Amino acid sequence: MNARLGVALLLALLGTCRAAAGDGPASFEMGTVVILTRPDVLMHRTSESPNALTNYISKVREAGQAFVAANAAVEHVVGTYIVAVKPGRQARVWVEVTGVDPGNPLSSSLAAALQHVEPIAVIDGPVVFAAPFRTWAGGEIPASFELPAVWQKASEKALKPGEPLDEDDILLMLWPNNDR
Repeated sequence: MNARLGVALLLALLGTCRAAAGDGPASFEMGTVVILTRPDVLMHRTSESPNALTNYISKVREAGQAFVAANAAVEHVVGTYIVAVKPGRQARVWVEVTGVDPGNPLSSSLAAALQHVEPIAVIDGPVVFAAPFRTWAGGEIPASFELPAVWQKASEKALKPGEPLDEDDILLMLWPNNDR
């Protein structure tokens, strides 16, 4: 399977995931998932196949739904999350709720719930994706979104004049290889 076909298949499957999230009384809805890993690199690093990544993203959504359903006090909010998966089935999740200070209890609790999902196997480097979300009827899911503040700051530091921004460099600043 060539890289473009694989990424097109992945995005089509993710669209199906988004449509299913909108059916019925949703407790946690994801917007369009953006894969932050370049397509050619993604195809190489997802050793299990694009379907494994799609299934993982669906499980992350389900974990968000379970978290909100189990926590009736969750406010009606919108936000963004980023998931990074490294070789060795390690995952880290960053959550930022719009209009709320970073590090707030909701962000950290939701991040922990999403991070609890068993990561897919990746090889030779990380795979990173992001998506906007809302809880209950917390507002419109943005069609586009900004990266969480910590990612924006790392992006600014990683940017080298005349060179493309490398998501691996950003991730290395936020989650060093010796930090589990």
